[in-house]
Order: sequence, then structure tokens, then C-alpha cells
Amino acid sequence: MNFALIGCGNIGILYDYKNPKKLLTYYSTINNNRFYKLIGVCDVDKKKKFLVDKSINFFSNLKKMINYLTEVNVAVIASSTSSHYNVLKHVLHSKIKYIICEKPFILNINKAKEIIKLIKKNKKKVIINYSRRFSPEIINLINRIKNNSYGNIDRISITTSRGLINNGCHYIDLIRMIFGENIKVLDKSLYKSKYIKNDFCGRFNILAKKKIIVNIQIKDFKNKFVEKINFYTKKNIIRILDCEKIMFVNKKNQK
Repeated sequence: MNFALIGCGNIGILYDYKNPKKLLTYYSTINNNRFYKLIGVCDVDKKKKFLVDKSINFFSNLKKMINYLTEVNVAVIASSTSSHYNVLKHVLHSKIKYIICEKPFILNINKAKEIIKLIKKNKKKVIINYSRRFSPEIINLINRIKNNSYGNIDRISITTSRGLINNGCHYIDLIRMIFGENIKVLDKSLYKSKYIKNDFCGRFNILAKKKIIVNIQIKDFKNKFVEKINFYTKKNIIRILDCEKIMFVNKKNQK
């Protein structure tokens, strides 16, 4: 399976240099899978070429890469969110059948609808990388919640950081995974983040299926990631910490 990587930012390649002991990027993940082959990398910053192995084709022009690498099966879009619309238009008009796109998808709703129509028209397969959708622990937990294994969920609280657009969208998607598409924002109190460019922090409430209220708070921290998700049942609290650490707390033991 031949891959092309578009964008050499943090999730594209740079996290490898910040924490080389873990596979945190698309670049290292693809290169460490014997069934995958990274044959092309594209970034508008020509200096990023020096981060890429010499055996891999590097391009600073997306159109040139698409025209030259005709054997690409999967395109991974890890460029800036603001570039997703134009990048997707180029890739969707190519012969590439499969696309993995970083979240958030596209910020403008009309442009997003346009791209969705183009995906359907050209019969492409596109995945938005909401990583919790592929976590075995999270999938198992959600299935048990749906099967009422823990009893009825009374309410949900979520505390996180790194902005609503950049990171908070993960939790909106998580709620959609559990309760379906029919969710509604009841109220919100948001403000511009001091540390995340063009993003927001604050709080808002969502009304989900079965009249369950989901409270989401997004903290404005400079260099700190927070994740705490509580599912409240009659007797217990099901808690998710740091993406995949799941624990059960008896309400009687809570102060």
C-alpha cells in the first residue's frame, strides 16, 4: 500500500523529534508498518525536506506530487486546517482512492458540504482522524454503554484543553458515536484562547439522546493537556483519563 503524506507539522512528522521513543506521527507510523510504503511527502516549507529520508520523494508543490506519483493508494492530509479545503479538492480530483484527513475537517460549513458532495461524486473513501473511534478500549466502553451494561447514563461531564476547534471536536464526535447525530447545543460561554491561535475556550452544554446533558469545559492552558470524562450513572462514575485510561468510581466513595 503506497502512501503520500501532505503536511510536515507536529502530527505529520515533528512530534517524532520531540518524543523519538513513541510513534506519534503519520510519518513514523507509516514507515514502521511493513505493509505500508511512504513514497512521497509534500510541504510548502522546502526546509522540511531535511526531515524526510532521502529515499522518499519530497515535494513543495502538491499538484506536482499528485501528477508525478501516480501509484499512490492513500493520501494523508496533515497540513493546517485552513488548507484542508484546497488540498482535498486537489486530491479528490486525482486517482487516489483513499484519504485520511486530520481533524478538524473544514471550518466553513458551505465548503465542507461542497467537499462531501465531491467525495460522493468521485466515489472516494475518506476518514477524518478522530482517533477515539479506533481505540479498542473506547469502542468496548461505548458498546457497553449502548447495551446498558452500567445502567442508565444520567449526565456526562468533559474537561479538556487545547481549544474547541483543535481538540474539543474530539469530544463532540465522541458524543455522536454514543448517541447519534441528533445533538443540540443548549448554551455556550466561549472566549478566544490566549495560547491556541484562532481557537476558543470556555464551556457549553449539549443535549443528547434520552435528554442527557453533556457539559464540556475547555481550559486555556499554554503547554498542558487535560482530559477527564465522567459518565454518571445511578451508582457509579465511569471515568476516562488521558485518552484511554478507564476507571470506575463508586459514588459512595466520592467526597
